[in-house]
Amino acid sequence: MSKEPYVPKGATADAAAVFDFAYVPRDARPQIASGAGGRFALAGAKCERRLPARYGPAPEVPVEASTGGYR
Repeated sequence: MSKEPYVPKGATADAAAVFDFAYVPRDARPQIASGAGGRFALAGAKCERRLPARYGPAPEVPVEASTGGYR
């Protein structure tokens, strides 16, 4: 990712929908902004090395079936 903004296409509030994602490397300082408002999910995890930034548009996000914790 460069300093150019990544503009997600947006989505409805459908919990089953797939959304765009952006991976931000550790030690990065991202800015999140929206002129129309929005809902954003931010997650974090421990890591040992810095990986490159990545953007994934929703149509390219792989989807796997989930058992919801039940088998």
